[in-house]
Amino acid sequence: TRRHRSLSLSLSLSCSLCADSTGAYVVGGSPSGSLYLWLAETGEFLCSWRAHYRPVTRVAFLQGELVLVTAAEDALVHAWSLADVLCARSGVSGDAEPLATWSEHSLPVTGLCCSRAGGAGSLVASSSLDHTCRVWRLGRAKALCAVSCPSPLLCCCLDGQEQRVYAGGRCGSVFEVSLTGAVAGEAGRVTRTLRGHAGAVTSVGCCADGGTLVSSSEDGSVFLWNRSSGERVRDIERDHPVRFADVVQVRWPRAEAAVGARGAQPAPTLRPLKKYKPAPGEQECGVGVTALPDGEVDRVLGALRGGAAGGGSAREAEAAGGDGQAEELAAMREELRAAKEELGRVREEHGRTKDKLSEAQGKLLDFLQSKNALV
Repeated sequence: TRRHRSLSLSLSLSCSLCADSTGAYVVGGSPSGSLYLWLAETGEFLCSWRAHYRPVTRVAFLQGELVLVTAAEDALVHAWSLADVLCARSGVSGDAEPLATWSEHSLPVTGLCCSRAGGAGSLVASSSLDHTCRVWRLGRAKALCAVSCPSPLLCCCLDGQEQRVYAGGRCGSVFEVSLTGAVAGEAGRVTRTLRGHAGAVTSVGCCADGGTLVSSSEDGSVFLWNRSSGERVRDIERDHPVRFADVVQVRWPRAEAAVGARGAQPAPTLRPLKKYKPAPGEQECGVGVTALPDGEVDRVLGALRGGAAGGGSAREAEAAGGDGQAEELAAMREELRAAKEELGRVREEHGRTKDKLSEAQGKLLDFLQSKNALV
């Protein structure tokens, strides 16, 4: 049984966080299309990189691999090696490039799922608002199969045997897609439609043994389905939309209580995920705030003004023991000021160029999506 721990985060994210199978790394996606990577145990911010042109919608790790799969509203699906990303951010290599890029969707990708098997032959399933569910494999540029459904799709999942894909539609139905002949090159097909939700399906998930399917909906309902018969075996109703539901196996043995009685220590609380990467050699420190009397505040401000006019430099020179050191200190300050101004100009120019590029990419994507929608 795993103990779940909470994280606090101050960033704006556009999708759920995802951890790799070892629990060492945590990844999240932002509305700007950037990905953020943290160490789970310490909350240390490792790096961020621009992965998509539009908001990231889904992130998932391949089972047992440090390979991250991401999807976004730009209709792209990327696979990234965390080793390449970390090397690029540490300066060992150039910018990180995705291991694979799949671009056959024509509208935003809304669902993403990786097979439980892991390894280089892992399957990746994606769903999109373009009504299609596609299955990919690392090392192949084209989808193994693409199945068109009657409704825009919002989520998807693979079963444990990698024989079926389940996709949830905006219409409230769950579509079952057979992959029996897809790997051999044949087209996949919708073999069954599970109906019952009155609102859009927000999530679908299969249990490990493959016998049960769970689906949630914006109407507040959660259904458990028997995959063999397609019948609902349990209904759970809520008075608010349910965004996510899944099937998990939890053991409740008496031995678990006995272990706790012997003094088992609970898992330590995770540190909050940091927003910025620490500077080299920087250490965490506490910050104290001291209230100064009104007269003391005026004296400090007066000293600062005097230092800016040259009085501060004179006092520093006297403390340093000579006018030569004062001149050297003043020259260093001037160089630092000039360097800061130059850095500010470069940052502003880079920001303007980046905004123009993002705007052009967004217009191109809108044009392509409008064209595909008309076709």
